[in-house]
Amino acid sequence: MKKIYFLIVAIVLNFIFGSNTLAAETIHSILKEKGDIAENQKALTSKIERLNIELNELKQNETELEKKIRDLDTSIEDREIQQSVLKDQIWNLTKDIERYRVDFNSYNEKIEKRKRLVHERLKILQENEGVLRYFTFLLESESFTNFIERGMAVTKIIELDQSIINEFKEDQREVELQKDLLNQKQAELRILEGEYQQQIKIITEQKTEKTNLLEQIKVNIAKSLSEQEEYLQHQNDLNERQNAITSQLNSFNYNSNSSTSNDFPYEYLPYYIEAGNKFGVDWFVIGAVHSVETNFSRHPTMVSSKGALGHMQFLPLSWIGYKYDNVSGQVPANIDITDLDVIAAGNGFGKDMNGDGKADPFDLQDSLGSAAWYLSKHGYSEDPAKAIWHYNHAQWYVDKVLNEAKRIKNLVHSN
Repeated sequence: MKKIYFLIVAIVLNFIFGSNTLAAETIHSILKEKGDIAENQKALTSKIERLNIELNELKQNETELEKKIRDLDTSIEDREIQQSVLKDQIWNLTKDIERYRVDFNSYNEKIEKRKRLVHERLKILQENEGVLRYFTFLLESESFTNFIERGMAVTKIIELDQSIINEFKEDQREVELQKDLLNQKQAELRILEGEYQQQIKIITEQKTEKTNLLEQIKVNIAKSLSEQEEYLQHQNDLNERQNAITSQLNSFNYNSNSSTSNDFPYEYLPYYIEAGNKFGVDWFVIGAVHSVETNFSRHPTMVSSKGALGHMQFLPLSWIGYKYDNVSGQVPANIDITDLDVIAAGNGFGKDMNGDGKADPFDLQDSLGSAAWYLSKHGYSEDPAKAIWHYNHAQWYVDKVLNEAKRIKNLVHSN
């Protein structure tokens, strides 16, 4: 605000004391600031466009992430169902193991009884001389019938002893079978418990991933919206500042009624200064080229006999780039020479100085800026005369432009 205040004071003092030298310096400062604002606006516009693209990408990513989250939800539900099934299986298996353990203990008790019975029978046989005792028992029979009866009794006792032994062996096999079943069920239980813990781990990880994805969406969108709002506010501030500067320029008096400067268009001076500041070329040289080429745009058609166009007489191929030369030296009819993308692709010299999205050789601002850019690219900062020679390959042209530049400079600073 202080800067604007001092500029306004300077302009008022200029009107009071009639000093156009002060006016030239003041307008130079104003236009330089205007150029800086234009550059900032261009950068901000680019940032906002980039942010809009990023925001659209975020919204697309949000849709993709939401789908991923839905898939995660489905997966989590499926795994929780599997987890529930595993839990039931583990419960049933635990009951089976307990039952097998009871059966195993029962068979163990039974076999222990069998074992004791077998030991007792063997002990009895051993103490009574075993089979030999049976023979004595048979030989002491009183009759054949008694022998047969005793023989049948001995056979029965032997069969009972053999039955006890066989049942003992069967019990042993059953115990081993129950033991194997118990071990198998316990192994199955360990596997199911491992799967159960793995399902819990996966579900926990997926829920964490879901939370992180949702948080990422919120953070990214909030950040982009915040940046966009900040840039838009900055751009609004720049627009207000530019409007204030434009208002100052419109109210500025160039003393264009001076009798010594009727041929010089002071209304174009801001554009000369703007183009010169932007590309590092003396404003009075740009004015001189303008004078020599079209007599300050007073040329009746603004088209030369050689096909040069506009206020600064650019050949179309020079404007958009010689990449588009169709051998005839002409630009193909289907090409729009004001298209910025076409010019950028052809490495041409056309510039958009007024921000309307195109570079038009028949627009004064665009044409002056393009001429300044041409001179700059051809080494104006090192050798102005050589850069001017590139504009028109003739020494008389260079001399004429330099003399006109000197005249314009003196004219503006003397009034």
